[in-house]
Amino acid sequence: MGLSYQDVFEALKMDFKPDELKRAKEILDQYGGGPNEPEPVRVMMAIIKLSVKDMGALQKNVDAAKQDYKSVLLWAE
Repeated sequence: MGLSYQDVFEALKMDFKPDELKRAKEILDQYGGGPNEPEPVRVMMAIIKLSVKDMGALQKNVDAAKQDYKSVLLWAE
């Protein structure tokens, strides 16, 4: 069984404080809606991993994924 959006949310809860969680989810939700933004769950998990509990890094990694999601996957794996 693969990863789900619930797994993404659980990863966010582990990395961000309760008062940061809503904003972290809003940032992460910026990825996955465009035609060149495939594999949203896998990419979101990579973004969280790369962001190491930092909100600024989370935004930068989302922006990077929107430009080239393969790079984000490569960096995380």
